[in-house]
Amino acid sequence: MFIYVAFLCLVLDRRLFVIAETATGSVCTADPICTDREFGVVCPAPPPVNPTCRCPGVVGLNSLFCILFDQNSVSVLGRCRCQDTAQLVALCKPVGSINRPCDAMQQCPLSKNTQCTLGVCRCITGFRLINGDCIKDGSLGGNCVGASECPFSPHTTCNVTQNRCLCNTGTTPFNGNCIPDGIISGRCLNNQCQDKNAVCLAGMCMCVNGAENIGGSCLLNGAAGGRCDNVTSQTCSRDRNAVCTGGMCMCSEGFRMIGSQCVRDGGLGGLCVSGTTCPFEPNAECVAGMCMCKSGFTNIAGFCVANGVSGGTCNNAASPPCGDLNAACTNNKCVCVNGFSIVAGYCRRNGAVSGLCDGTPSTCSNDVNAMCVAGVCVCQIGFSKVGLVCVKNGMLKGVCDGQSMNICLDVNAECVDMICVCKPGFSSIDGLCIMDGVLGGACRGASCEANAACINGICVCATGYSAHNGMCNRDGLAGGACVRNVCTLDPYAVCLQDRCVCRCMFYPLFGLCPRPRPGRAPRRPLKIGK
Repeated sequence: MFIYVAFLCLVLDRRLFVIAETATGSVCTADPICTDREFGVVCPAPPPVNPTCRCPGVVGLNSLFCILFDQNSVSVLGRCRCQDTAQLVALCKPVGSINRPCDAMQQCPLSKNTQCTLGVCRCITGFRLINGDCIKDGSLGGNCVGASECPFSPHTTCNVTQNRCLCNTGTTPFNGNCIPDGIISGRCLNNQCQDKNAVCLAGMCMCVNGAENIGGSCLLNGAAGGRCDNVTSQTCSRDRNAVCTGGMCMCSEGFRMIGSQCVRDGGLGGLCVSGTTCPFEPNAECVAGMCMCKSGFTNIAGFCVANGVSGGTCNNAASPPCGDLNAACTNNKCVCVNGFSIVAGYCRRNGAVSGLCDGTPSTCSNDVNAMCVAGVCVCQIGFSKVGLVCVKNGMLKGVCDGQSMNICLDVNAECVDMICVCKPGFSSIDGLCIMDGVLGGACRGASCEANAACINGICVCATGYSAHNGMCNRDGLAGGACVRNVCTLDPYAVCLQDRCVCRCMFYPLFGLCPRPRPGRAPRRPLKIGK
């Protein structure tokens, strides 16, 4: 009686008071109602002798179709039959699967989201049997009523005609989820994928070789968040700020994963505390908990570069648009002009010290004291970079020479902070330390010697005088320049190579050519300079 009542209740629930049903595998009538008809179970027509409700196209056909269509069936005497552990339901299903017998001990191990109810595997509460599986209401493929009743699957909408949660337009079902087109595991968008480490294969975005789908992104092995390079080395070759932990590349202490890289806290793009500074990027400030470039600076390759400098942004309306004189504003970006290349943030002349090497083989054609090392011009041994040139150690403005780094080759220079500079009272003129006030020396704050005048900060001969042997000599006199090829102010001088010199047996004395007195040795003739 108990069994009959249970069966009757089951029939009332499933068939809405239709009691005359025939179980799968049981004898049916010419006008049958098979219990599992929603699974395709039918009663053959015209009915054979003792017809049974059976699965069309599977059970009862030859062994070939039996093998192809039903893994739980076997061929017996050329006919498909269920295996010993399976019973006939739509396709042959093992005991313990949905809508098959079960008991309290065995439960329903072969079907997810089921439980054993009155000896039969049924869907648990909140799930419904759809196409042979128990699908959660409100999830992809599950039952729904209103247009907004699909809360368990993103990118889905309730199709009110089918009362099913289906993927939105622009998404594709994959492994029980609706994947937006263009992302990993979704359909390609014009043969393109949004993930830089994905490619379009057979119309679907898949990770490239060497990358894996981790959390919906293709992460390269050896990169932050990805798997370590290999089990043996346990390295993270693609991110120097990551370490291999548990087979995964994790950021080192003091670093956090921002995007796909390990970024230092307090560095550009790294985390910070609002109101504090960003100690690892002086041109950044803390904005909303992240270090961002200050106004007037732009993030270029991980550095805050001032607008207008090489590699930074620019505006042609500004004057000048680029702060680097060797750069030009092109497409709103300061780029080096021809013959210059950006090195360490500045446009350096190719072939000059600190610039890229030029020529074949690589040379430094613009500085004879430089040599090419790793593609960049550096000063030769014994020379140091001073401004834009290589200067010999010990020379003026160069690094002091000697083991103690305190020797300067110019006697009028001294070593100050390891650099050769002119002593007090001397100034650097054309690479030499010249005494202030003398001919060719500086005259800032000092008077010039006789017959010289201060012009543009340098002592030069006054009008009517010419420099010779470190002195200003009157033109037309001995030692001075000729005046129209004549020495007009001294009859005992002649013009030789555009300079006045004393005649034979006459020797210069204070700019004149007097005769020597008897008994006096002749004075040394005047040297003629060019």
